[in-house]
Amino acid sequence: SWAAAISFNRDHLLIKDLIFDHMDAATDFFKVSGKNVTIDGVEVRNGQRDGFEIMSTSMNTINARSKIHDFQWY
Repeated sequence: SWAAAISFNRDHLLIKDLIFDHMDAATDFFKVSGKNVTIDGVEVRNGQRDGFEIMSTSMNTINARSKIHDFQWY
């Protein structure tokens, strides 16, 4: 089992124009399992995995204008 810094497990969410520094942590930053989640203009940086984990239970997840950088897994 693994953890994420932030887990979005609710439906109809908008996460917009935020910057997150994962400070070299060994987890994904976001774990998304809700439906109709929009991540727009978000920057996620400095981690050891790939930044986002979009679960198979998630539907209609949109990631627009976001930047994911300085992670070890791409």
